[in-house]
Amino acid sequence: MNWDKLLAFYHTATLGTVKKAANKMEISPPSISRLINGLEEEIGHDLFTVVSQRMILNKKGEHFLPAVKRLLSQYDISVKELDQLAQQMEGHFNITSTISIVALWLFDDIAEFMKLYPQISFSFKAVDETPDLTLGESDIDIRPFSQKEEGIEYKYLTTHDMGLYATRDYIQKSGLPEKISDFENHELFSFPSSLLIRHTSLNWHLLHINSWKKLTTVGSYLGILRAVENGLGIGPISHAAAKISRVPLIPILPDILTHPMDIYYRYPTALSENRVITELYNYLRERPEGPLKGRIRM
Repeated sequence: MNWDKLLAFYHTATLGTVKKAANKMEISPPSISRLINGLEEEIGHDLFTVVSQRMILNKKGEHFLPAVKRLLSQYDISVKELDQLAQQMEGHFNITSTISIVALWLFDDIAEFMKLYPQISFSFKAVDETPDLTLGESDIDIRPFSQKEEGIEYKYLTTHDMGLYATRDYIQKSGLPEKISDFENHELFSFPSSLLIRHTSLNWHLLHINSWKKLTTVGSYLGILRAVENGLGIGPISHAAAKISRVPLIPILPDILTHPMDIYYRYPTALSENRVITELYNYLRERPEGPLKGRIRM
């Protein structure tokens, strides 16, 4: 059953004219007439009688009207109930993010929100592969991205400034690169090509460096951080992660090898009106120290 057909019938019957029904639905009078004709053909009964160019309900139409009114009324009630449900600060939500964000920063930012709303429950999953939000794999996803997808809302959250880092021990053993060509004598870390489909900027440093002694791929920011901490080579690490590293890290050519990585708060369009989704985003954005230990781009 086409909903517009029922509305056209109901408004014409209750307002008295096709013109008033058209104004109510913000469409043309001929469109109202076509909808009513379509409804009558669909149910196999005439509902109106034309009298002096006016459409008057016949007996069948008078019998049909209360049922349509109940149907429309129940629809309005259901929509209002859904609106009220969406405004409640409760429910269960699945949150996904990269392994490094979950391990290093996420709970520092979200802990107070969870204490403030104990009636809300969460599940957290750390995955560097982007989940498919349109298939219900996550309610909220926090990570960088390179292209938008239909059915998903994107809100800028923060920026992680990236750089290349190595340990003091590695630098003492292999030397400190002073120019791009020096990397041909060094061991580098990068992300595998399988992660670059949606995040083309992950290997930003390889756009500047075209030769190296050895290149090792690791499918995780946290994995690269741990490899660099253990003196295995030079890798891309956010400035914020370098500050909390287990060992002191040395920036490599920081004046020319830096890259801003924008982090986004993503969720299915179907959850756009959900209050928890909105409130959590606003809470993360308004954190005094900045969300996820990055910086807010103005």
